[in-house]
Amino acid sequence: MKKVVAYINTLRVHWVVDELLMVGIDDISVYQHFKPLSQISRLELKCDSDKVEAVNGIICTVGTNGNVSDQLVEIYDL
Repeated sequence: MKKVVAYINTLRVHWVVDELLMVGIDDISVYQHFKPLSQISRLELKCDSDKVEAVNGIICTVGTNGNVSDQLVEIYDL
């Protein structure tokens, strides 16, 4: 079992959540942080080890607007 913590652009959260639901991830927590020049959301979820690659792929493709540093994914063992 893994815990995934991702920081992504707030404007892309709903697309990421929709894609995660399609691969069977339904226990997702979203925390939004608004600053004057940025909108960042933190997603936290737990998933089986065999779904980590799919989750990471979704976050890295759907959760980005094309900038190199607009997302961060951290994966922890549970």
